[in-house]
Amino acid sequence: MERREFLAGLAALLATRARAQAPARGARLPRVGIYLTSPLQSLEREVRIFVDAMRDLRWIEGSTVAYEREFAARDLRSPHDDAEMVALAQGLAERKPDVIWLLSSLSANAVLKVTREIPVVGAAVTSSMNGLCCTGAASRRRKS
Repeated sequence: MERREFLAGLAALLATRARAQAPARGARLPRVGIYLTSPLQSLEREVRIFVDAMRDLRWIEGSTVAYEREFAARDLRSPHDDAEMVALAQGLAERKPDVIWLLSSLSANAVLKVTREIPVVGAAVTSSMNGLCCTGAASRRRKS
């Protein structure tokens, strides 16, 4: 999937929850949770690419969208780090973003352990996770 297609899909998902225009005074902006199991410094470029591409699609931070960022203090990559990854995911899920964007299957696995209600969009999630990541959004669409 190309970057633009991915971002267009994410924008479409957000558009179903809130309009991509300046909200009425006091209205809540749609919120995108950004969940990374590494420190911001190590993935700052990837996050910037995502935020810039969203801006190109008229999702402008502070104006039409808010980002809830959750980053690890250190690289969490091994199965031994699972509890720490899940705790980090729990902290983000408790803030109830409209959708969670992440970069890896490990991240997706941790998020899916704490919520199946918040749609999860993965930029580098393996095909074995695709069905799980799409479950929440797909089930809501069928109910509508």
